[in-house]
Amino acid sequence: MVKIIGIMQVGGNYDWILPKSLKVLSELTDEVVLVGRGHVTELAKKTISELDNVAKFESWNGPDTCGSIDQLIKWSREAGADWILYQDADQIYEPGLKDRIQDLVTNNTDENGNTIGLYRFRHIWLWKDENHYRTEEKFMRPTNEAVLVKCTKKLAMKNHLGSYPRRIGRMLTKGTGINFWGAGNYVGIEGKEKYLESTVCLHYATLDWSSFLKKQIGYIVTISRFNPREAAEIISNRFEIVFNEREGKFAEVEEEWHWKDF
Repeated sequence: MVKIIGIMQVGGNYDWILPKSLKVLSELTDEVVLVGRGHVTELAKKTISELDNVAKFESWNGPDTCGSIDQLIKWSREAGADWILYQDADQIYEPGLKDRIQDLVTNNTDENGNTIGLYRFRHIWLWKDENHYRTEEKFMRPTNEAVLVKCTKKLAMKNHLGSYPRRIGRMLTKGTGINFWGAGNYVGIEGKEKYLESTVCLHYATLDWSSFLKKQIGYIVTISRFNPREAAEIISNRFEIVFNEREGKFAEVEEEWHWKDF
C-alpha cells in the first residue's frame, strides 16, 4: 500500500478546532508529521498525545510559514512518505476522501495518460455556522494549504519572494519586510496538477470570529510591509474582499461533508 503522511502546523491558538481537525487528518493518513511553530497550547499537546500514528512532532521556530511547511516535507520524506496530505489546523476534509484517497495515489493517471503529481481540492469557506458557506468565486479558490502531493526527492515549498539575500536587498532599498506569512509555491512536483471539484475541504476559520479577525489583521500588516507605498489601498482591498457581505451569496453545506464521529 502507498504510504500517505498527513502534515499540519499546530502552533497558535486553534484549541477551538484542533481536536477535531487533527483527528480527521489522522483518520485520513497512515501517519502524521506535525510542527509546533510559535506557542503550542496544552490542549494541542494533549490532542497529539492521544493519536496513535504520530511519526514526528517537533517545534520549529523558523522565520516564515514557507520554511515551516518545507520542514514538514523534509520530515515526511525521512519518515518514508510516498504522498503527503497537507491540511491547515482550521480546515477539515470531507469524510468521503477516506474511501478515495488510496485510489487517488495508486491510480494517479488522468484520461490523457498524464501522471498526476498533485491534487487540489474544492476549498469552501464556512460562514457564520457549520451549515452555510460562501459561494463567491473568491471564497472557493483552490489553495496551497489543501493539497495531496507526491513526495518526490525534490519536493519543496518555495517562498515566492525569493532567497534571503534578495529579500534583504529589497528591505534595504524599498523598506519592505523580510518574512512572508502564508504558503508559497510547491516545486519539485513530478507530473501534472489536477483539481478535484468533487472532494471538499471545509475552512472553519470564520467560526471563531476573534481568531479570524486577529489572523486577518496579521495578514494586512504583513502584506503592507512588503508594499509600504500601497499600504492604505491594500488594507482597504483586504477588508472589502473578506468582510463585505452586501453582495454575499450563500449555500447550505451538504450533510455528507461533515464527520459525524468528531
